[in-house]
Amino acid sequence: EAASPRLSTEWVLPTSGTSGPPKLAVHTLATLTAAIAPAPPQEWATFYDIRRYGGLQIFLRALAGQGSLQISSPGESIENFLARLASKHITHISGTPTHWRKALLAGAPKFIAPPYVRLSGEIADDAVLSGLAEAFPQAQIEHAYASTEAGVVFAVADGRAGFPAAWLERREPLEMKLVDGSLRLRTPRRALRLIGDAPPLVDAEGFLDTGDMIEIRGDRCHFMGRRGGIINVG
Repeated sequence: EAASPRLSTEWVLPTSGTSGPPKLAVHTLATLTAAIAPAPPQEWATFYDIRRYGGLQIFLRALAGQGSLQISSPGESIENFLARLASKHITHISGTPTHWRKALLAGAPKFIAPPYVRLSGEIADDAVLSGLAEAFPQAQIEHAYASTEAGVVFAVADGRAGFPAAWLERREPLEMKLVDGSLRLRTPRRALRLIGDAPPLVDAEGFLDTGDMIEIRGDRCHFMGRRGGIINVG
């Protein structure tokens, strides 16, 4: 029997709307999976809604790891979700810093002991990173910087907030620069375009303006929030 032909697909995902109305960004399966490498079997869990970019990334990571994915139900409390995970032998788990603060307050180490913990979606400060390191001393803890428009940009695994200032000197495959304090990126992992009445996603040189403000302190770049200063929470 002949194999079905492979078809190119486009994936339309809403942005978070962190600092304005959500926009619709177009990805391909290649841009969505560009940061995901083949992996040994992994048992994933996530606090995210997998219909949005961040959660979809974890769904695709779980597929790449050839394991399972446990997700929280709508309206389910952090405590109940952790209790459900207690018997699932989770190896990898992700959420925002807010999710993790709530999970630590709920006594997460009583329920799970994952070898890998991931944070993204918000600024990860030293307090939540040190709290996770104390709660899960055996775990590799990474905080990722990503957005629906830019894709997964990088992950930081040294246990410190922000990222090394030396990374601003990188050129391939990701290039970063600061313009008036705002982080701009040229990356093959970004969305192709925005749909509808939206400005171009990138400038004439191919750089995407993230709107995230950066302050350099010594050898470290720290995220200071959004340029507009208006944030829709939750």
